[in-house]
Amino acid sequence: MHIKDIRYHQALLLIASFAMIMLLFYFNRIISFSIGLGSGISIVANIYGSVNRTILSNSSLSSIVASVPTLKLAIYIVYLMLLFDIAILSISVSWLFSRQYIKFTSLLLAFSALIGIILLAIMQFNFSFNQFTLLAAYYSLSFIILFIGAAVFAQQERSARTARVQSLEINPNTPYSNLFRISSKIFSRLSGDVCILDMHFDLKGLENLSKLLQISKNAQISSISILAKKDRIAGEFEKWYFDFEKELRNKGIKFELRVLVDQDAQEQHERLLIDSARAYKIPPLNIINRKSEHIVSIDYKGSRTRFDSIWSRSLKFENFMIKKE
Repeated sequence: MHIKDIRYHQALLLIASFAMIMLLFYFNRIISFSIGLGSGISIVANIYGSVNRTILSNSSLSSIVASVPTLKLAIYIVYLMLLFDIAILSISVSWLFSRQYIKFTSLLLAFSALIGIILLAIMQFNFSFNQFTLLAAYYSLSFIILFIGAAVFAQQERSARTARVQSLEINPNTPYSNLFRISSKIFSRLSGDVCILDMHFDLKGLENLSKLLQISKNAQISSISILAKKDRIAGEFEKWYFDFEKELRNKGIKFELRVLVDQDAQEQHERLLIDSARAYKIPPLNIINRKSEHIVSIDYKGSRTRFDSIWSRSLKFENFMIKKE
C-alpha cells in the first residue's frame, strides 16, 4: 500500500488504537478474575484446614491456585502494553492537527505496535493465556498499525532523500514551463505546514500559488500560512482571497494570511518558502515563473524561527480588513 495522504488512515488508526485499549481492559478483567478465584480458593483452604487436602487434591483448583503468582506478572505486562497503546492513540490524535513531526511519530507508532505484539506473545505463551478470538483481534490491529507506521516512515524517508533541491534556476524565457518545473521540483514535494513569507504577495501571487498547487497533485500539505505586505493586498484581493480560502478548506487544507507590521515589512528582503522539513529562498510569487533567479535551499531551523517570530506579531487578514474600514 502506498500512502499518499495520511488523512485517509487517521480514522483507522484512531479506531484501532481505541479498540486495542478496550481489549487490554478486558484482558485485565479476565486475568484479575483468575487471580481473585485462585486467591479465594487458597484462603478457603487455609481457613478450613481439615478440608485443605480435599480442595487442593482437585487438579483444576490446584492449577488455578498455582497460577496466581505468574498471573500477577501478566497483569504488569498488560499495564505496560497499555502505555504503548496510549502512545499509539496519542499519535493518532496528533495527526489530526499537525504532521510536522510525522517521520518521527510514524517510527514511534511502528515501534509501539511492535512492542505490543512482543509483550502479548510473552503473555500468551508464558502465562497460558488462551483467548483465541481476543488475541487474534489484538494481533491484527497491532500489525495494521505497525504496517501504517512503517509505510509512512518509509515514504517520508524516500521523500527526504529525493526532495533535497539545492538550487533551481528559473529561465525568464519559459514562464509557462517554469510553473511545471517549480511544481515538480519544489511544490509537489511539500508536506505538512507550509509557510510563505513574501512582501510582494498580491492577487497575481495568489493566482500563481493556485496554479502551482493544482499542478502539484502529490503534495501532502495540511496548512498554508502566508505573510504579506499591506499595500499589496488591495482591490479585488479580498474577494479572491476568501474564495481561495474556501476552496482549500474544502480540500482539507487550512489557509491563513497575515499582514506584516510596518517595521517587519521594512526589514524583510528575502522571500521564504518553508514546509515541515525544508526551507527555500524564492522569488516573489507574483513573478516566480518570470524572474531570472534561483530557488535555493537555506537553513531550515533559522528560517522557521524567523517566520514564527514575525507571524506572532502580524495581523490576521480578516482583522486587517476590519481595521482598514
